Amino acid sequence: MSNNSSKENENAGALAHYSRSQEFKITYQIEEALLEINNALNLCPQFAEAYTFRSELYEKLKLYEKALEDVNYSISINNMNAKSYYQRATIYWRKKIFDLALQDCIKCVQINPNFAIGYNRIGTIMGDLKQKDSEFSYYNQAIEKDENCYYAFMCRGLYYFNEQMIDLALRDFCQALSINPKYSLAYFNRGDLYYEIGEKDKALNDYNEAIQLDPNFAIAYQKRGNLYQDIGDHDKALSDYNQAIQLDPKDATAYNNRGNLYQDIGDLDKALSDYNQAIQLDPKDAPAYNNRGNLYQNIGDQDQALNDYNQAIQLDPKYATAYSNRGDLYQNIGDQDQALNDYNQAIKLDPKDVKTYNNRGNLYQDIGDQDQALNDYNQAIQLDPKYATAYSNRGNLYQNIGDQDQALNDYNQAIQLDSNFVHTFYRKGLILQDLQQFEQAIICFDKAISLDTNLINAYYKKGQMFIIFQQFHYQN
Repeated sequence: MSNNSSKENENAGALAHYSRSQEFKITYQIEEALLEINNALNLCPQFAEAYTFRSELYEKLKLYEKALEDVNYSISINNMNAKSYYQRATIYWRKKIFDLALQDCIKCVQINPNFAIGYNRIGTIMGDLKQKDSEFSYYNQAIEKDENCYYAFMCRGLYYFNEQMIDLALRDFCQALSINPKYSLAYFNRGDLYYEIGEKDKALNDYNEAIQLDPNFAIAYQKRGNLYQDIGDHDKALSDYNQAIQLDPKDATAYNNRGNLYQDIGDLDKALSDYNQAIQLDPKDAPAYNNRGNLYQNIGDQDQALNDYNQAIQLDPKYATAYSNRGDLYQNIGDQDQALNDYNQAIKLDPKDVKTYNNRGNLYQDIGDQDQALNDYNQAIQLDPKYATAYSNRGNLYQNIGDQDQALNDYNQAIQLDSNFVHTFYRKGLILQDLQQFEQAIICFDKAISLDTNLINAYYKKGQMFIIFQQFHYQN
């Protein structure tokens, strides 16, 4: 066999391995794709496109230095391949080296002015640089260059989502999936959108689809775990968090989420361990400090809780939830001025924070400012008409000022929304007692006792009711 024939066979073999590698990548089988692309490069060591493709695979595995090394070598072989500059721009973007990423994007579209994803990558860079108008413009340019650029539709969908333009975001996510029905990232992002607007069944379906397409999609397991935790399926949530951590053991957010679950189910030692691990992996993880602060507050370690809330706020001065939680702590220790300052700051940062309006209402009620308390409870209920706690607290306010009819209305609404509200049943029982509706009062006290067998006052009031009830019947 001649040298030319041998070389042709090697090139043909390299192309075959290259094609198989691409097929594996499409089905998210990255390890298998790597084996095939390595075989291609063994047969043809100057195969520039194969180095660029292997760089994409390394990037998927977050091996950015290896990815950069491969794409640089590809460009040294062929410095006129737009895709190679795009790939290097993507690596720089991942590493947040935005100036170099932009340089490569510009080179990319200079080589090929119709290279749609090059414009799209500029859009994602502009997004990270908070230049929203430019971001949106480049996504549109990408779609104008190629109406089948599903990645551009997905990115523009994310732009709309971030701007709370939900209908437009959903339209673009659906368009991305109509172009590429196996695009796991689009299912994932559409799942986030459905979760955001409360369509949990649709969100779950999309997370399931994303995971089925890409079983190594770690963050999809996390988000599905969040959803399971939200609907009370703790076993499935824990399974998903464990899987996310197994796939990406260095992801601080996964440990933080699992810590939240452990805290919800009362396993505080494991929760603390996960929060500590999250902070060790990412010492700038403000939510982990905040959540660990919640744990310390729950176990009565107020000094540690305050330290963690302070650290969360120092790391992220616009973190409304941390201000709200620190406000709760200050209120619990009797520092009402500091509590009010924190609640005000939390509401300034997030004017739709229902919980903070409710808690500030409690503070106003404690200091005797009933008008301000009523305003805050009303605002909480307006923002979330299904927030049982606000109805219960507003009922308590009405009861304290002697408006029993309004109080009963609010207690009934709170119980309709949450039938496990212990103190609402107890306080409703007190009103019914005053109204001489003794049988109904006893039913309420019984319900409160069934929910909390240590609620001594309910036993006492129930005993009173039996005595009063008997006397009332005896006299009549």
